[in-house]
Amino acid sequence: MPRKLGTSPFDGEGVPCQKTVVMKEGIVEAFLYNLKYARKDGVRSTGNGARSFSSLPDVDISNLYMEPGTLSPEEIFHSVQNGLYVTELLGLHTVNPVSGDFSLGIKGVRLFEGLLDRPIAGMTIAGNLLDLLNRIVLVGGDLSFFGDIGGCTMVIDNVTAAGL
Repeated sequence: MPRKLGTSPFDGEGVPCQKTVVMKEGIVEAFLYNLKYARKDGVRSTGNGARSFSSLPDVDISNLYMEPGTLSPEEIFHSVQNGLYVTELLGLHTVNPVSGDFSLGIKGVRLFEGLLDRPIAGMTIAGNLLDLLNRIVLVGGDLSFFGDIGGCTMVIDNVTAAGL
């Protein structure tokens, strides 16, 4: 992706970077590889090798994002009768990288009858990342990047929330 934070012609191991579609329409399409794990699985590196002065090379992401839809945030808000518009996730580092289980603090705005109602804070959402991906109902066209991770406004059905 031109002019994005994680963009580079080569990864940390000198392998040319490429676009790799990891998931499409809910189906895992590919995995990300560095040289070590590509060799282990008998495939080519996807150009996702990362290095550090203090550790051996590992697999890392760059410019990970969800393909945007076509709806505006306002159109998405109007489709929600009662829900939460999450603007900030707290504690992402606590997501279990093996199981995908999470319990995160959130900040945002309550949605009621399709309108932004009132600010919320001190709430928690919990669940499993894979399950969450399967519950996506709508995806907006407003792709924004936070560092080298991109996301869109979306509706995720039936997320467990506490503290309202």
